[in-house]
Amino acid sequence: MNRIRPSRPLQYWTAGLVLLLAAGCVSKQVEPAHTPRLMMARDSSGWVTLSWKSEPGYKYRIEVMDPKTNQWVPLPGADVFHGKGETITHMVRSNPRMPAPWFNLSFSHE
Repeated sequence: MNRIRPSRPLQYWTAGLVLLLAAGCVSKQVEPAHTPRLMMARDSSGWVTLSWKSEPGYKYRIEVMDPKTNQWVPLPGADVFHGKGETITHMVRSNPRMPAPWFNLSFSHE
């Protein structure tokens, strides 16, 4: 009785497929241990309150989206904030008749 034997490339391809399926395709997004969440609230008069929980040893800077260049730029009048493990709050005046500006919080370890 004659048997059909698979060629070597087919055997390698099958073995590779079995290994791939056995190992699984898992991706995991790695985030820094400290990723603050910037909270924002705006009242009817246009005041925007920004707040986040800080961590000791980190410094923070509020950025705003420049509508002309679509780039993040430091918020005028907002200095660098140094984390002490407390909630940091900063208020910004905006035009109540316009959409709220887009804010970002950049941070780095000191």
